[in-house]
Amino acid sequence: LSGDDPVAICGYLQRVRKARPDVVLVNAERLSSPWYLDRLLALHPFLSRPSRERGAADRLEGLTLNIEAFLRANHRCGRPLFTATRPPSIPEEFSLVPAGFLWKVTPKGSEATDPRYWSYPVSESEVRSRFRRARGQRVEYAADNVRVFPERYESRLLWLLGSSRVTLAATYLTQNRFQEAARLFQGVLDADPARVRDAGLLFGLGKARYGLDDFPAARVLLERAVELNPAPGISGGALYLLGNIHRRNGASSDAKRCWRLALAQGNLDDRLRQAIERALSE
Repeated sequence: LSGDDPVAICGYLQRVRKARPDVVLVNAERLSSPWYLDRLLALHPFLSRPSRERGAADRLEGLTLNIEAFLRANHRCGRPLFTATRPPSIPEEFSLVPAGFLWKVTPKGSEATDPRYWSYPVSESEVRSRFRRARGQRVEYAADNVRVFPERYESRLLWLLGSSRVTLAATYLTQNRFQEAARLFQGVLDADPARVRDAGLLFGLGKARYGLDDFPAARVLLERAVELNPAPGISGGALYLLGNIHRRNGASSDAKRCWRLALAQGNLDDRLRQAIERALSE
């Protein structure tokens, strides 16, 4: 785990409420501290010390590298292993499968999702019924700025519940299960209207509608996602699909404009970049 809320809440539940003392909580923020690793391994001998060869440019990169190294060292520790953060680079010897709020480390070839991880003791509607005044802050990071909004603490739980379903929906997209993905994405948006500003959700729902050949709905969702000025991976993917929709409608100049804008985003994965380049060359 990493972050104040998960570490503090789980630590309280375990030490004060005595909930699930069999679970080993690993604070990812401290994996770079030798004293923390010494204590962790002394208390839990089935764990192995991670090794990290690459340096980090900043704190966030360092955190993900530490998590990746820990998972690599312990994915065969004999215990189920979960992580709240999915590092961008996954070692070839294992897979990370969505498991509710978390990611579960599984052997290659065992990537099936288990629905029980999305069975929660509270629903989104119950959380909304308990909303109180905004006492916290929400920070949104766009490609060129940072926005800060007042936030209810209950909204954080609502966001977490929805995000776990978004992750499952995104998994369905990779399996071409567009109807199931669209149902999940739309359910999250209906339960939490504030997510109309969530470019990733709008992009995912737009991809699902595109996969279902519902191009008018897909276009509206993808255009909204781009307007939010998200990270290049989202804006590039959305612009690519918008170009495809324009081409279907016979607007070749609009299609090429979208594809050129998509290429200009930078930091695109190789498959998406190659698809855009092929579209422009046709």
